[in-house]
Order: sequence, then structure tokens, then C-alpha cells
Amino acid sequence: MQPFRYCGEWLFSSPQRVIVERFCGWRRGGKRRLFQPFAILRVGEHRIIVDGYVRMWRLIDAIQPDMPRRMVDEGMKGGFHIDGHPSFADDLQSFFLECADLYVCFRYEDVSIGEPNSDKVFTGMSALGISTQKVPELFCSAPLNGVSSFQIHLPFRTKGATHTLPSLVIGDYPHLVVAQNLSEGEHFSFDAPSLISSLVCDAKNLDSRPHRTVKRDSNDAITLDIERRLFDLNETGWRPNSCREKENGGSMTFSERDSIEYERSVRLFFSLD
Repeated sequence: MQPFRYCGEWLFSSPQRVIVERFCGWRRGGKRRLFQPFAILRVGEHRIIVDGYVRMWRLIDAIQPDMPRRMVDEGMKGGFHIDGHPSFADDLQSFFLECADLYVCFRYEDVSIGEPNSDKVFTGMSALGISTQKVPELFCSAPLNGVSSFQIHLPFRTKGATHTLPSLVIGDYPHLVVAQNLSEGEHFSFDAPSLISSLVCDAKNLDSRPHRTVKRDSNDAITLDIERRLFDLNETGWRPNSCREKENGGSMTFSERDSIEYERSVRLFFSLD
């Protein structure tokens, strides 16, 4: 699965596609060294930092539950060496490669901060929360033979709560169609009322939605709408122009995010509706 950003707040990937670019356990704090782990990860076209002890352990607990905390802390402090060098960056990479779950999800915010022990400024994502998913086998086949698809649980925020709903992602990155059931369950169903969205991912700029999101209630209606959106995206080769807008803040409802990304597509290119 190609890593993709969703609703300006979440980043999804298979654990094996995450690359550990840098790890440091200690950072300078005046005349002292402070044990505050920091990692830079590359996830597809995106870079994301995990900053601080608490967030680092949220990551480790998500991808490798029940790791011995004392031993891992010693590794993060540089207590174990390979060829004379601290080895925890390699250990963290192995944690991702050996993760038994299908997907890892980062909830993030966009930041621009100085990297520890360096003059460099990091501009990208900062992980706020990390979770993983084990997805059951898809019971219903996706429409259109030969088109790639995968099942995943995607967030759906309302004014009162954030729900994680069974979803089907169809198409080839960066052109995706997302079908999301409106009821919680273990797997996506074509027989459940669903929202159908189209998404054009653009890691260097901002994501956009060339179609308005619609609600469909039957197997036939869901399938037909998915087919139409895939056809539109593939026939037009939809690509937005460069975007000078700044990303809006997180914690929006799905409806607010959907409107912003659809209106962005109208300004940058055109609507496919």
C-alpha cells in the first residue's frame, strides 16, 4: 500500500514502508544532556517526527507491544553498540519491519522546529498519536476487476466524537476513491449506507477532492458511483496546480474537511461533478 494522507490529520502506511532516517536519544540542554528521544521517519513521500519519551513509547507499544521497557530504554540511551556505534536506529527499523499488523496510522500536526543537536530545521509532520490495525479478510470483492483496492478503518469525525469506520480504498495512488460505511463493524460492506469520496493526494502541496462526497445506500448505487469516479479520475489524469495555500488546522469534522478539499479542487483546477 502506498502511504497516503487523509483529511489533513492522519497518515496511513504499511509498517514495512516506514524508513527510520534518524534517531537520537539524548539532546543538549544548556550544560546538561537530556534523555528525550527523537526520531525522523520517512513514510512514502512524507517525513514525520516522533518527539519525546512518551510519544516514542506510544510508537513502540503500537508496533511491538510488550517490549521490555528497561532494556529498550537502555538501547535508546546508547547502551548497546554495533561496530562501535549506537544501534537503536537499526532496532527501531527492525520494529517496523517485524510488525505483525497491516497498517500503522499516525495522527499528526504540521510543524517547523529545530532538530535536536543540529542546526537543521525540520519542516513536516509531528506525530501526536500512533495506532495499528489488523484488518480482516475482505468478504465482498471490489468493483472493476484489475483495479487495486484494500480494506482499512478510517476516521470519521463529527462534532461529538471521532469514529473509526470500515472503509474501502480503490484505485492507484495518487488517485483514490474512498467508500466508507456509516456504521461501525469489522469489515466493509457494500450493503451498508456509505459515503463515497474521491481524493487526489499531493504530498508536495495539499490534497483535494474533485467530486463532492455523496451518500449511497445500496450495493448497486455504491458500485456505480465508485466506477464513475474512477473513470473520471483516470480519464482526466486529474492533477491540481501548485497550491500556495497553507493547510488548515486539524480537529475538523469530516463535513468541514470535505468542503475545504472540494472547494480547493474547484479553485486549483475544476470540479469533476
